[in-house]
Amino acid sequence: MYCTSCGREVEDDAAFCESCGQPISGPVSVVPKAGEAAAAAPSMANRRPAPFAVLSLADRLAQAQSASFGTRVPAFLIDFLTMAVLAFALIAVVQLPFDQEQREGNALGGVYIGILAGAFIAYEWIMGLTGGTLGMRAFGMRIVRVDGASIDGRTAFVRAIILFLGSLIVAGPLSGLWHREGRAWHDLASGTGVVRL
Repeated sequence: MYCTSCGREVEDDAAFCESCGQPISGPVSVVPKAGEAAAAAPSMANRRPAPFAVLSLADRLAQAQSASFGTRVPAFLIDFLTMAVLAFALIAVVQLPFDQEQREGNALGGVYIGILAGAFIAYEWIMGLTGGTLGMRAFGMRIVRVDGASIDGRTAFVRAIILFLGSLIVAGPLSGLWHREGRAWHDLASGTGVVRL
């Protein structure tokens, strides 16, 4: 047994502790010696903190919620400005071989329209393949397929085309207002959705 005062082991029939002189009486003490206590309990220095749980993208997507229409509007505005800068930069390059009169005439009108359409579709297609546009990434959103598969070239292209056509009549991007998950026409047509991570 052990002394209740200093924790040293004493004989079972001892009346006093040989270490501190404390009388030994009452029930048998189960207080271990200091050395044994230290050996039994791991020191704080040897304890390792539990590893920080780092969620994979798949886990994050599984826990994600659909992005509401309100959260997608600022992202769309960023993407629109990005596409506008890209399109006008391409137009400026195309204009270089032509003089001022040709630039202001109707000859290049169709070219300008083609550049604007091409820049819009290409931007949305490429960004769709990467899982999200610049605006979406800025607000912590990502494009996913509702069946859980990866977004392939066809899915991204269909999404970009429908978004472009819907944007021509303005109603396309706004169509998410009438869907409970905020999914617009281009989301529904391509089997995709936008989630917040």
